Amino acid sequence: MAAHEPCINNDFPHALAAVGLTAADGTSHKPDHNAYNQRLDSLYGPVFAEEAERFDPTFDDIDVGPVEETAAGVIMRGWREMVWRHAENLVAARTPAQRAFAATQATMIRQMFGSTDGSAARDAYCAGRS
Repeated sequence: MAAHEPCINNDFPHALAAVGLTAADGTSHKPDHNAYNQRLDSLYGPVFAEEAERFDPTFDDIDVGPVEETAAGVIMRGWREMVWRHAENLVAARTPAQRAFAATQATMIRQMFGSTDGSAARDAYCAGRS
């Protein structure tokens, strides 16, 4: 998720802002955005298992049943909510400085959550599997 997170928090708000947050009649697309959370909820278990098999056998070492999937869901829903809020800020920005500030928030999140912890072990594991 750390590799995917910059796309979630940086690129996705820009895409939403470009496409538009409302329909032609002014209704919000937020319910559509939120509806995808249910799809994500159904994917955590299978994705965690595949990540462990294909890339890092320690990926799913913490196995506390639905608790870990619930925690992942809470994190992803939080990121998706921030995506929507960043898109709102981008759309509402009227000056280049305001747009830069809105865009910088996503960069700060990427820096806060970026991690290199354990990457050498994962790189070695992946290199051995190629």
